[in-house]
Amino acid sequence: VSFIYFCSVYFPTCNPDYEYSRDLDFHGYPYEEHEVHTSDGYILSVIRIPAGRGEQEVTSRPPVLLMHSLADSGVFFVLHGAELSPAFYLVNNGYDVWLINIRGTSMSLQHETLDWELDREYWDFNWAGVTNDLQATIQYIIDNTNFDRVGVVTGSLTTPAFFIGTSTDPEWYNERVSVGIALGPVIHIESSPTLNANFMCHNPFLPDMLSNFGITYVYPPRGTPIGDIYQGTLNMVGAIMPTLHNLFISTSLIEDPKTYDPSTFANTASHVNEPVSTQIISHVFQNCRNGVFNYYDYGTERNLEEYGTETAPAIPLEDITIPMALFTATADGLDSVENDEWLEERLAGSLVFQQDYDMIGRDGFIAGSDMSYLTDVLELLNTYSPELESS
Repeated sequence: VSFIYFCSVYFPTCNPDYEYSRDLDFHGYPYEEHEVHTSDGYILSVIRIPAGRGEQEVTSRPPVLLMHSLADSGVFFVLHGAELSPAFYLVNNGYDVWLINIRGTSMSLQHETLDWELDREYWDFNWAGVTNDLQATIQYIIDNTNFDRVGVVTGSLTTPAFFIGTSTDPEWYNERVSVGIALGPVIHIESSPTLNANFMCHNPFLPDMLSNFGITYVYPPRGTPIGDIYQGTLNMVGAIMPTLHNLFISTSLIEDPKTYDPSTFANTASHVNEPVSTQIISHVFQNCRNGVFNYYDYGTERNLEEYGTETAPAIPLEDITIPMALFTATADGLDSVENDEWLEERLAGSLVFQQDYDMIGRDGFIAGSDMSYLTDVLELLNTYSPELESS
């Protein structure tokens, strides 16, 4: 308790009990907290920033949904200051911004019938399950705004959920999504530029170990005793020992710390490691190890129940019909030219934009030293959101 108190008082950016209100209130943006229920009973916390800083009257703006990466939360989109944070940047340029917190994260632990602590069934989901979060949130936004379509921006390791949804139910998304923008998408990791990534992908010991010990999720949620101790420790390291934390980023997260803005590094580093279903981790490893982008492989018996086949089928990326944009990072330790080409080939029918950005890492899209890519995001949203011209 004393340790966490010391961390929170002397290093306020690393308070484990962070709430969106701190950054939103500090920068003067109005915000709303919404509760979204999915078709399979999960209850999500979704934050809306409907207007610019200091604005008293909320005008009608075209909506855009930002979806955080794996082990992150929507808060990552507001941690880089009022001018450079992706959420604030889009609000400043006329958009109604919605931040999703996917199932299992600290802000979205609730369920209509299941308890995340007591019921193993709560954590029985992979990327296909997270598509329900996307669909429920997109429909909720449409039902609560004057617009019939939403722009969607996804980050890194949650992009698979978006691609699963848009490829398996293209008509639904085509009617409701104006454009899909993938930041540092991690879809195909057969070849990686780093030794760590290759070692992890081709050695299944981690997911197997978690499964053998009956572990259903990793990283304790914020607001729990273990979660606060864990997060407080990690946060203090990020705040007072950036060199050590940079080493952790370089080796464990496979990221070049130079791609981060040092002025906000401690703040962003103090919010990593949100709870993650071990089934999602296994899903990543399965596809990485086999060099494919398939549905989750449950084993023969359950595969027959879920898919009607003994093996997990491939996800039909070629069936995506919404305009799709790929923002790839040259400093991304999980990505490679070969992986990008593999994805671009399968999205040839829907791809409207692809750009490699120098000295941007996978998470550098959120708090990087170079955020100029946001002008390209804005141009795409303006191009594929005709509502903006008439609003």
